[in-house]
Amino acid sequence: MQNTVQSMQCPKIRAVFVALAAMLVAGCGPTAAINLFSPSDHYTREAGKAYGSDPRQRLDLYRPREAADDAPVVVFFYGRGWREAERGAFEFVASALTDAGIVVVIPDYRAHPQVSFPAFVEDGARAVQWTAENVPGVADGRRELFLMGHSAGAHIAALLALGERYLGALAQPPQFIDDTLPDCIECIEADRAGASGD
Repeated sequence: MQNTVQSMQCPKIRAVFVALAAMLVAGCGPTAAINLFSPSDHYTREAGKAYGSDPRQRLDLYRPREAADDAPVVVFFYGRGWREAERGAFEFVASALTDAGIVVVIPDYRAHPQVSFPAFVEDGARAVQWTAENVPGVADGRRELFLMGHSAGAHIAALLALGERYLGALAQPPQFIDDTLPDCIECIEADRAGASGD
C-alpha cells in the first residue's frame, strides 16, 4: 500500500519540479511559479485599464465573484526597485486577497530610467484616483480603501498614505482624503529640523 501511494506521488512531484525547472530555464521569475499555482476561478479580472496616457500607466482590477457591495478595496503596488516588473507578475496577490472577499487593483507605473522619483509616486496617486472614480463605493466611503505594497511599492503606498503631498496635488483629488489629518511627512520633516537645531 505504501509503495502504491509513493508511486502515485512521485510523478506529480516530478511534474512540479519539471515545470519549475522549465520556467527557470525560460527566464521566468519566482512570481511566475507562484502564479502558476494560484487559483483564479474565484475572481474576474479587468486587465489593462488606463489611468494615464503612458503605456506603463495601466492597471488590472480584480473582483471576487462573490463580493459584498461594501467589500474593501486594496490598491497593491509591487516593488523591484522602481526598475522592472509588471502587474501581471503579482496576480498571486490578487488571488489571495480576492479569495478573502477583497477587491484588488494592481497598477503598473513608470519606472527608471524612463522617469525618476517622484514620478512613481505620482503615478501611484493617479492609480488611487482612478480607483476612487471607477470602483463604486470608494469615493463615497461605502467601501474602505487600503494601500498596500512590497519593497519599493510599500514606499509608494506609505508616501501616499502619510500625507496629501501626492494625492492632494492631483487636478481633482479624490474626495475621500481626510483633510483634518496632519500631513505626516511635513510633521516628520519638522521634527527632524527641530532635532538638528535648524
